[in-house]
Amino acid sequence: MSHPIKSIFFSFAIFLTTSTTFAQIWPLSPMLRFGNTVYYKLEDKQTISLHGTNLAWGDKEIGNRFFDVLPKTDSIQILLNGTTYYFGQKARKEPRPYKEILFYSRRKLRNDIATIKYLKLIEIKDSSIIARATLRYKHHLFRKREMIEIKREELEGVFIGAGKNDRIFMITVGYGAAVIALFLL
Repeated sequence: MSHPIKSIFFSFAIFLTTSTTFAQIWPLSPMLRFGNTVYYKLEDKQTISLHGTNLAWGDKEIGNRFFDVLPKTDSIQILLNGTTYYFGQKARKEPRPYKEILFYSRRKLRNDIATIKYLKLIEIKDSSIIARATLRYKHHLFRKREMIEIKREELEGVFIGAGKNDRIFMITVGYGAAVIALFLL
């Protein structure tokens, strides 16, 4: 292969691996963040015990995982910086509890002010869920990370993704495959 074509392929590979922030590989970022997602139905003040693929690679902690919510109504109330906002998302049928979803497609939470792209679980309390949200405000260029609180009573259930060790393994395999593909070209 000629030198200019290799340069184009190499530049494209670098673009794919660094085109987004937060250290994710562009075309696979939703899968890397969520992996095999497991649905958990939220019962009243019941603690969530991890099941199935959520226990892979020694990740026993429920925190530090990306998750998505299944609201009881068409919008949910979120406490952000001491102010309450209402966010809505596309409707979805409730799956059976502990169902594993291989290629999970996240659903963004939206309102007139901002869009929540990702939610990262910090803690599940008896009455609320504390999370770090990746927000994109309508009139701002860059994303921001903010701490939010969601009341458990407004949620039917949550979709919890892979733990940190599983995400690190998948990112390493993705970068390794990209380097091998470059050498084979």
